[in-house]
Amino acid sequence: MRKSIISLSFYSLLSLPAFASDVVETAPTPAPESEPEVAAALPAADVSSHDGPGFYTGLRVGNYSTSVSEVSFSAPVGLVLGFGTTKAGIELEVNASDLDIEGLPMSYTTAGFYGSFRTSSKLFFKFRAGVVSQSIVTELPGSTFISLDSGSGFSASVGGGVRINKNALFDLDATVIDQDLIAVSLGLNYFF
Repeated sequence: MRKSIISLSFYSLLSLPAFASDVVETAPTPAPESEPEVAAALPAADVSSHDGPGFYTGLRVGNYSTSVSEVSFSAPVGLVLGFGTTKAGIELEVNASDLDIEGLPMSYTTAGFYGSFRTSSKLFFKFRAGVVSQSIVTELPGSTFISLDSGSGFSASVGGGVRINKNALFDLDATVIDQDLIAVSLGLNYFF
């Protein structure tokens, strides 16, 4: 009896490596990493808002639309200086254009101070509101400049655009400058 117990123990020890190899061979393989973990490990184009408030600048070009038939404008060119994020900020926008009233050449400038808001998606909606100042200047013979008209008032704009990345965006908007003057412009802003 003692001999059979020893034999059984001996054979059990000999079969242990075979059993262990069966266990290793039949052990389940680890599951592959899930897609969100793999996607998180890969760099992706970031079109979210700028990391924090900072300065930004932009260029604008567009067209004025007016109901006054005797007035014609050249395409306005503008510069934007602002502070904020790609979602919200404050900005100063200055535009310059040539103006013709019944054949008399003049220059027309606007300077607006706006609060701006953009939705956070890649394709965004934009709204601005603020105060705009406008000035009409003409040059008389002898290089004398005369201010013909100036004034300021409420201004607002609506539009939309696309975020290129977290530092740059294109937008298109319509800005009410005066009761009979609307500026439609395309712009590119860069956030530092």
